[in-house]
Amino acid sequence: MRRLPRAVPAVVLVLCGLALSGLAACATPSVPVPPLYSPAEQRAECERHGGWWRLDDLRGDFCEPNGQM
Repeated sequence: MRRLPRAVPAVVLVLCGLALSGLAACATPSVPVPPLYSPAEQRAECERHGGWWRLDDLRGDFCEPNGQM
């Protein structure tokens, strides 16, 4: 049975480390992602569908749907 040279396990560890660091770099965005819609667009969409736009400092602004649908 043949034995692997001593350098092979070290090379495998280095390659695994590089792969993991590459995945970690891709997992955290470097630039924050802006919201898809502006608050004015969200409010217009809410009112267009019959809801009420509520302003809330703690939870943030939100759309309250019409309960009679």
